[in-house]
Amino acid sequence: DASLSPSKAIDAFLKEMNGQARSLGMSGTQFTNPDGYHSPDHYTTFADMVKMGEKVIANETIMQYAVVSKENPVFESGEEKNWENTNKLVDPTSPYYCSFATGLKTGQTPSAGSCLLSAFEYEGRTYIIGVFGCPDVEDRFADTLQLFNEVIS
Repeated sequence: DASLSPSKAIDAFLKEMNGQARSLGMSGTQFTNPDGYHSPDHYTTFADMVKMGEKVIANETIMQYAVVSKENPVFESGEEKNWENTNKLVDPTSPYYCSFATGLKTGQTPSAGSCLLSAFEYEGRTYIIGVFGCPDVEDRFADTLQLFNEVIS
């Protein structure tokens, strides 16, 4: 509805987000904002993030872009947008690059620390690895690679 105020639009979006979370069985998750910024009533669990990751992996459109490290699309208007994926596992120029990585989501707040939910395709299997509460942004990539290498060895 184009007549919705911004706050009502956000409320409607959050209602849908929380409804989708419940439909996925994410009983340990509550969204209070659409952007993931810290709020005492905004929370999730590792198990719920895996459920969300499984849903994302099933979406070909999202996964098509989750593995792209950088893109500079030019729109019909002639406007160019530059963006860079913050997941260094999919960036071939990064020391953390892993050819088996297929995405998923980075995050960071003062309360949660540096976080990474990753997906890997290896020998016909999909692996989802999550690291949360890392003290340093780089730790999330190093820790994820260590876990992935342990899983496949």
